[in-house]
Amino acid sequence: MDYSERIRQLEFLITRLIETNREVPIIVEGEQDVRCLRALGLTGTILKVHTGQTLYEFCHDLSARYRQVILLVDWDRKGQQIHEQLVRDLEANWTPYDPFRQGLKLL
Repeated sequence: MDYSERIRQLEFLITRLIETNREVPIIVEGEQDVRCLRALGLTGTILKVHTGQTLYEFCHDLSARYRQVILLVDWDRKGQQIHEQLVRDLEANWTPYDPFRQGLKLL
């Protein structure tokens, strides 16, 4: 995939994310992540993982409030661990999650 194709794919993913976020909340790690997504034009619900709850409690609350979520945590080792735990806990609570992060990983 050449550079211009990657740019087109990224623009497509951002547009899709903006549209999807109108109805589906996005889960991020911190306030800086929220600010960056807002700067990209996202106007829907964006929730931070670090709320003082355990990840399991956080996921349980998500499953009670939402039918679907998008996980966009950091790409570092800690972010990967959080992502894996969120996936396990969301699946345990039967809450579908959008693997949007995987689409970004392909770029």
